[in-house]
Amino acid sequence: MIKSFLLFLFLIGCQTAAPTARMPEPIGGMNTLYARVEYPESARIAGIQGRVLIQLNVNERGVPSDIKVLEGIGGGCDEAAIRAVRSSRFTPARDASGTPVPSTMIIPIVFRLQ
Repeated sequence: MIKSFLLFLFLIGCQTAAPTARMPEPIGGMNTLYARVEYPESARIAGIQGRVLIQLNVNERGVPSDIKVLEGIGGGCDEAAIRAVRSSRFTPARDASGTPVPSTMIIPIVFRLQ
């Protein structure tokens, strides 16, 4: 499928109760998460662009929960970002001993028309 937009993903922050040796990340990398995001047709037609900030918790099994939009742009983009994150799995954060620990992270998803 040809996409008529650029979508940039990168992790901006992560918090755990204990110091972490490894931060969580989507299984397959950020490109896997990117592939799950679909630019809503209504947003494309309306020329809506911008950054959606998503906050989520990742448990010890890598399952995301408590997903919410910290900053949205509307036009269905916020919901598209949530759907992509909800359908993703993550490698959990790990403490210094290598034990998986729950964490909270923020992921910005940028919707940009070409």
